[in-house]
Amino acid sequence: MRVLLALAFAAPLLAQEPVAVNSKVVKVEFENDRIRVLRVHYGPHEKRDMEGHPAKIIVALTGSYIRMTLPDGTSRESRPEPGTVTWTEPERYAVQNLSNGPMEDIEVELKRAKAPAVAVSPAPSHSTTLREPMPTSLEPHHHLRYENQFVRVLEVTLEPGESSLFNTIRLMSCT
Repeated sequence: MRVLLALAFAAPLLAQEPVAVNSKVVKVEFENDRIRVLRVHYGPHEKRDMEGHPAKIIVALTGSYIRMTLPDGTSRESRPEPGTVTWTEPERYAVQNLSNGPMEDIEVELKRAKAPAVAVSPAPSHSTTLREPMPTSLEPHHHLRYENQFVRVLEVTLEPGESSLFNTIRLMSCT
């Protein structure tokens, strides 16, 4: 009787865990005490059951057409292009790939992000010499895609054989 009661309380919690609920679609790429990186792959018209997530950043690897359905039954559709970066606060939702092709993205869940995200001002620029590291915001190969107090997403593009300039990355801590 006690075992059944414990399982009855555990089932709703497990139902929110994306890897447990949607193991065919969601794979863990990396995990530590601060983040968990998920690779999400949907086939054409594939659905992902209702699940919960902490705050996270999503990077679309392919273009897609999706519908997100919230627990209250409302839904919203979006068409992210490849490379689109999206921040989401903690929430529960189900997702359906509405397109005729596969869809793939990377999701980085931030385990310690407990407050709502707020905009962050770019670091002040200053002149540097080649002997001093420059902020990544001034390095021409680094392009800021998204930033809040929890995460900074940079797109870095280098041609074969090309190097970036000596630069520094401001460390952030997710507490």
